[in-house]
Amino acid sequence: MYMYMNGNMLTMEKGVIAENSAKSGGTMYVSEATVNINGGEQSRNTANLGGALYIKKGIIDIKGTSFTENSAVKTASGGNGNGGAVYMSAAVLTTDENTSFLRNSAENHAGSAYLTYENTTVTKEDNTTETIREISVLECNGSLFSENSAMAGGAVSIRSNCEATFNGAVFTENSAEGH
Repeated sequence: MYMYMNGNMLTMEKGVIAENSAKSGGTMYVSEATVNINGGEQSRNTANLGGALYIKKGIIDIKGTSFTENSAVKTASGGNGNGGAVYMSAAVLTTDENTSFLRNSAENHAGSAYLTYENTTVTKEDNTTETIREISVLECNGSLFSENSAMAGGAVSIRSNCEATFNGAVFTENSAEGH
């Protein structure tokens, strides 16, 4: 199962999404949409960016969901292997205490969640341009990160100016080979 969301809203209740692959987001590519995932499991999915989820300028709220053995892999055609479970670009993601990230892997950065930004150029009223940095925000409320691995950032990797808050999150046995 692979879903491409652009705009709109999706609520997903329970269920298992397993063994899918894509260039970005093994199970779901979310662009400028709102997604609620309530329960279930996303496991053994593979992508170049975000083994399970790829979120670009979207909002995702996750409750009681397990992300297990997803992977982000490098490819000869330019895939960089970031975000074993989740890749976020100018996005917002919240999780609860019943959400877990277990044994996810990335060949590059972030075994579980990779946060990055997007630079957007806007034209002002006086016809000058300005670059605005749109950041990713991650808020984990008691989530479990265990046995995730990557070259850098065994569990989470956070790029410039992005924000992450971990309220009672548990990190155990994550590993990074490089940084």
